[in-house]
Amino acid sequence: FKRAQQMLKTGRIDAFTYYGKTAERAKHTHYHDGNILHSAKIVLIVLKDREREITFEGNLERLSRFRIITQAGFTYGNDFDKAQFLKKYSAQSLQVLTDLLLSDRGDIGIVYLSDFYSAYKGSDILDKFIILDPPVIERPMYIGFSKKANTDDISLFFAEKMREFKGTEDYQALLGKYLGTE
Repeated sequence: FKRAQQMLKTGRIDAFTYYGKTAERAKHTHYHDGNILHSAKIVLIVLKDREREITFEGNLERLSRFRIITQAGFTYGNDFDKAQFLKKYSAQSLQVLTDLLLSDRGDIGIVYLSDFYSAYKGSDILDKFIILDPPVIERPMYIGFSKKANTDDISLFFAEKMREFKGTEDYQALLGKYLGTE
């Protein structure tokens, strides 16, 4: 992920899919509303046997006593990312994040819901966790185009074609197939 980010920033690649928009990333990335792929839900997960102990009503400060496992290179919204009162620990992958929670080396995981479902669909892992509601944040995920690679014309063209495609039954079928669990 971090290598691909650097490649986008330097213009070695033209585009990056499922790329969340931040002020820092916008310095080197073209973001257009037509290039929004979907709205990602960032959620907290806990083991089912801890669901009475760990709850979330939207107030991050109430989570300050828990060890929260994040995934390296990901951003989870400004409020979470800048919350210095939280005990955050970084895992190198979603698999490591999940393993840390299963081995009681973390209390809460923060994940992109679609990534979590995609990674563990059809396995017993999903049965071991609950997703706390509400989501920490919902944010649009883009196809971001490199400014360094001079891709603005392509990104605008692509945005227009994506708007057209989103109005089709084929697009709705793809959403149902890949994101139907959200």
